[in-house]
Amino acid sequence: MSEVAAPQAADNRLPGWTLEIPRTQLGADVNAPNPTGLAERIEEKELSNRSLLEQGIHMVTASQARLITASVSAGMFLVLYLVFVVCEGIYGYSGPDMKTAWYIDGVDTPSLSRKGAITMATEREIPIKEGYPVDMAKLFRTWFLWGFWGSIMQMLIVCVFVPLFIMHRQGLRVKSIVFISVQGVQCCSTVMWFILGFFWRFSRGGRVVSGEVLEKSSGDTDEEWKVQLENAAKSDGYQFYAGSFMSVYLWLIITILFIGLCAFGSYGAKLWLDEQRRKDEEELPEDEVERRALHEGDETERLDSEEIKD
Repeated sequence: MSEVAAPQAADNRLPGWTLEIPRTQLGADVNAPNPTGLAERIEEKELSNRSLLEQGIHMVTASQARLITASVSAGMFLVLYLVFVVCEGIYGYSGPDMKTAWYIDGVDTPSLSRKGAITMATEREIPIKEGYPVDMAKLFRTWFLWGFWGSIMQMLIVCVFVPLFIMHRQGLRVKSIVFISVQGVQCCSTVMWFILGFFWRFSRGGRVVSGEVLEKSSGDTDEEWKVQLENAAKSDGYQFYAGSFMSVYLWLIITILFIGLCAFGSYGAKLWLDEQRRKDEEELPEDEVERRALHEGDETERLDSEEIKD
């Protein structure tokens, strides 16, 4: 009696086609709610292939709380920025201080005229170095005007190029080169503006004309001291308002730069740690991947059950 072979299950797979899914993406237990962080890992992999701008937009809009926080922060920064731009224009064109403040190195009092500064130094037998006297009030106004028009230029760059990149996708390479060139020149100008402003304001001459070397007498009341400062500003050309505004503005920029560097450093460290974690998981043995997948699945089920009970 001949043996009848058992029927074989039909193989409906197309010849030459196989589906291979890396275990580092799916894990061993595909029935787990999120095996080995599948959703997060696929999302991270997709984001890593995008530009930094797209990654930043995704990070900000990942949740409603982040979007609200980013919107409020951006609004506050924009208002503060516009306020400082307006103040730069005011101090650059028609500030409340006197228009001149001539300074000679070694003399702790400015003068409204060049001749007056030279006379003051001569009477005190202070040698006049080459390049002095210097009109510190003019240097302050130059710095304010430089910052004002630089800010206007920066806003124009943003208003022109951002819509251009969004609405017109053609010629992206050319537009990128033009944008990088223009923005690079603007950044160099801003760096020079900041360095010169810091030097002018906190040099000996800047501190003298700003009134930092003036000292209040112990017997003077606050009202008397205020009157003395007003008279000194009118008679000697002290730049009390411009000097105070420059000091606040410069230290605020330094603080913002420090916070920004800390934030970018933290974000860069996070990206590096995530990359190291992905590399370590790719090198794990298969049984360890299975164990982690089961653990994550059990932990997720436990949290879901607790939420249902609550």
